Amino acid sequence: MRKLLVTGAAGRIGQVICKPLAKFWDVRCGYSNERGRKIIEEQGLEAVACDVTDPHQASRATKGMDAILHMAAISVEAEP
Repeated sequence: MRKLLVTGAAGRIGQVICKPLAKFWDVRCGYSNERGRKIIEEQGLEAVACDVTDPHQASRATKGMDAILHMAAISVEAEP
Protein backbone atom coordinates (compact mmCIF):
# COMPACT_ATOMS: atom_id res chain seq x y z
CA MET A 1 0.00 0.00 0.00
CA ARG A 2 1.29 3.48 -0.82
CA LYS A 3 2.33 5.71 2.07
CA LEU A 4 0.78 9.12 2.73
CA LEU A 5 1.80 11.76 5.27
CA VAL A 6 -0.94 14.17 6.32
CA THR A 7 0.43 17.28 8.01
CA GLY A 8 -1.97 18.99 10.38
CA ALA A 9 -3.80 15.72 10.93
CA ALA A 10 -5.12 16.84 14.31
CA GLY A 11 -6.65 20.01 12.90
CA ARG A 12 -10.26 20.61 11.95
CA ILE A 13 -10.00 19.21 8.41
CA GLY A 14 -7.24 16.71 9.16
CA GLN A 15 -9.38 14.94 11.76
CA VAL A 16 -12.12 14.42 9.19
CA ILE A 17 -10.03 13.14 6.26
CA CYS A 18 -7.41 10.84 7.82
CA LYS A 19 -9.65 7.91 8.75
CA PRO A 20 -11.28 7.65 5.29
CA LEU A 21 -7.88 8.01 3.59
CA ALA A 22 -6.60 5.06 5.63
CA LYS A 23 -8.86 2.79 3.57
CA PHE A 24 -6.72 3.46 0.51
CA TRP A 25 -3.34 4.59 1.89
CA ASP A 26 -0.95 3.68 4.66
CA VAL A 27 -1.54 7.00 6.47
CA ARG A 28 1.01 8.66 8.75
CA CYS A 29 -0.55 11.57 10.65
CA GLY A 30 1.65 14.54 11.51
CA TYR A 31 1.15 16.53 14.70
CA SER A 32 2.95 19.52 16.22
CA ASN A 33 2.01 19.19 19.91
CA GLU A 34 0.93 16.58 22.47
CA ARG A 35 -2.74 17.49 22.15
CA GLY A 36 -2.50 16.65 18.46
CA ARG A 37 -0.78 13.33 19.18
CA LYS A 38 -3.60 12.32 21.52
CA ILE A 39 -6.30 13.24 18.99
CA ILE A 40 -4.63 11.13 16.31
CA GLU A 41 -3.97 8.13 18.53
CA GLU A 42 -7.58 8.17 19.77
CA GLN A 43 -8.60 7.57 16.14
CA GLY A 44 -6.31 4.54 16.02
CA LEU A 45 -3.96 6.12 13.48
CA GLU A 46 -0.17 6.38 13.35
CA ALA A 47 1.02 9.66 14.86
CA VAL A 48 4.39 11.23 14.01
CA ALA A 49 5.89 14.50 15.26
CA CYS A 50 5.84 16.86 12.29
CA ASP A 51 6.05 20.54 13.09
CA VAL A 52 6.38 21.88 9.54
CA THR A 53 8.34 24.87 10.84
CA ASP A 54 11.08 22.50 12.06
CA PRO A 55 13.09 21.23 9.07
CA HIS A 56 14.50 18.25 11.00
CA GLN A 57 11.09 17.01 12.17
CA ALA A 58 9.58 17.54 8.73
CA SER A 59 12.44 15.65 7.09
CA ARG A 60 12.05 12.67 9.45
CA ALA A 61 8.27 12.60 9.02
CA THR A 62 8.43 12.65 5.21
CA LYS A 63 11.07 9.93 4.87
CA GLY A 64 9.71 6.98 2.88
CA MET A 65 6.41 8.65 1.97
CA ASP A 66 4.95 8.36 -1.52
CA ALA A 67 2.82 11.48 -1.11
CA ILE A 68 2.20 14.35 1.31
CA LEU A 69 -1.13 16.05 1.94
CA HIS A 70 -0.29 19.38 3.54
CA MET A 71 -3.13 20.42 5.86
CA ALA A 72 -1.08 22.22 8.52
CA ALA A 73 -1.99 25.86 9.05
CA ILE A 74 -2.16 28.53 11.67
CA SER A 75 -5.73 29.63 12.18
CA VAL A 76 -6.71 32.99 13.58
CA GLU A 77 -10.08 34.44 14.31
CA ALA A 78 -11.04 37.55 12.44
CA GLU A 79 -12.08 40.50 14.51
CA PRO A 80 -15.59 41.85 13.89
